[in-house]
Amino acid sequence: MLLWWTVACVSLVDTQREWKSYLDGLPDCDVDADCAIIEPGCPLGCYASVPLDSRSEAEPVAADLVDQYRTGLRPCTYECGPRPMGICDDKRCETGVDPGDSL
Repeated sequence: MLLWWTVACVSLVDTQREWKSYLDGLPDCDVDADCAIIEPGCPLGCYASVPLDSRSEAEPVAADLVDQYRTGLRPCTYECGPRPMGICDDKRCETGVDPGDSL
């Protein structure tokens, strides 16, 4: 019973903070090709850029955080725009705009 209470009390801010902390701890990149885009889902955002070698680890981490957040029966929906590119900016994987998209 206590476990349910703990999981149900996971806040939006705590969930997003934990995700950001996880992303901040990922390895550095050198070039754009080192980065991959994943779709973590609400409430973690539509897209995240992670090192290509960390993709298979990052997707389940995001899924676990989303599941923990939604266990509290919180509604969470939003619409996502076009999928961005993963870019390497100052040694960190970031989401970038597809150069084919007009702003």
